[in-house]
Amino acid sequence: MRIIVAALVVVMVGLGAIGKTHAASDGAESPADAGVLSAADKTQLLRALALEPDAQGQVDNGCGENVRPQILPVALGGALGTAQLVIIGGGPNTLTCNGDGPGALTLVQRDSTGFRPIFAGRGYLSVLPTRHNGVSDISFGGPGFTFPVLQWDGQSYVDSGRTISDTEFTAGTVLPKN
Repeated sequence: MRIIVAALVVVMVGLGAIGKTHAASDGAESPADAGVLSAADKTQLLRALALEPDAQGQVDNGCGENVRPQILPVALGGALGTAQLVIIGGGPNTLTCNGDGPGALTLVQRDSTGFRPIFAGRGYLSVLPTRHNGVSDISFGGPGFTFPVLQWDGQSYVDSGRTISDTEFTAGTVLPKN
């Protein structure tokens, strides 16, 4: 019985997080600049990740269950502006489908041809205060000991060769928020 109650709590928390956004704003932005996506944009974004949403907007989580992906705008600055963080979590029967974190994370950039992934990982995303090429550095992971820092090389995020501590990781803007 406790497992069912725990599963329901996790599902309800996950459903409550759908649609919450993160976007740092330096001033007035249009909805597109702020990362707000239309239903058609969301479908195009998911298809760019080889995910086919059903009529309810759910996709297969890789463990045989349909889940509603969480899509959050992430202000990265510079040439990237606002990217999208796509989170595919576990379903009600496989809560740990993607490990003990929130799920499989893919950072996606909108360009002139549509959407393209610029980094993928599991766990949490931390947007760091440091920048390279005008774009915020990022780290994926948590909780743990040290985490690799990724920096923008003009085309994608690449390993910077340095790591940060758990304290430095949580000092950044950590997504998704619990």
